[in-house]
Amino acid sequence: MIYSLPQDIEELLSQSMECFDLDTGEMIEEEKYNQIIKQIEDLQNRKEDMIDWILQKRQNSLARKTMLATEIERLEDQIKKELKTIEKMDALFTHFIPTLAKTTVFGMFQASYTKGTSTIIDDESLIPEQYKLIEIIPEVTITKFPKKEMKEAIESGEIIP
Repeated sequence: MIYSLPQDIEELLSQSMECFDLDTGEMIEEEKYNQIIKQIEDLQNRKEDMIDWILQKRQNSLARKTMLATEIERLEDQIKKELKTIEKMDALFTHFIPTLAKTTVFGMFQASYTKGTSTIIDDESLIPEQYKLIEIIPEVTITKFPKKEMKEAIESGEIIP
């Protein structure tokens, strides 16, 4: 592995060499040498702190990304459950009140039927590939079914399981 010293540290090391007599190797400027060594230590300490901060920040972001992906998945599952409950309640309501001529009040609620039709997917695994839209968010895959296109296909006579 090739190791390269930061330029500031290299300059300080070079200055520290000037504190010695080149012929004898004896220290000739001890006070200046001690100041240079302190500056080198300060630079090194800040570098280690900075590296530690960078690695901690990176680790925290990785953990947060994983947590968010898990939470998104959990919420998507909850949404699917709630949609199924809504479908079941709609079916039960339709069973008990098959027709309404106009908006009707039931206790605190008003109910009416729309004149249009809607597409309800009972089993997503049976939908042909051409009607699947897949969105990929890092570590989360969302499959959507374009009901408008499926409705048009059904109305034109295509049978979609």
